[in-house]
Amino acid sequence: MKNKVNPEIVNAVTAMLTPYYPDLSASSLIEALKHRETTAAQQTIRKPLTRAEAAEILQVSIASVNRYMRAGTLRSFKISPRLVRIDPASVEALMQTQTATSDVTSA
Repeated sequence: MKNKVNPEIVNAVTAMLTPYYPDLSASSLIEALKHRETTAAQQTIRKPLTRAEAAEILQVSIASVNRYMRAGTLRSFKISPRLVRIDPASVEALMQTQTATSDVTSA
């Protein structure tokens, strides 16, 4: 866990949960919470974004998002002729590229 937890709180929670989990100890509780944080971070499933959502995240216009899609900068797929979804990983990659470019130009 990132934050230290007060030992009195851990002991109180352990005492409250012991009737339900007889083998529970303070150290096993902390380990379970650490494991939960790492698995929750790994299991974040993100839904594909609409053009408007991508534009809002990137802080650009929808026309710019369309240009990024045509250039191949943003990965997208068509659900129907008018319905398009954008891969969130490509939006993150573009944001990282823009951040790295702005860091270089400001230095």
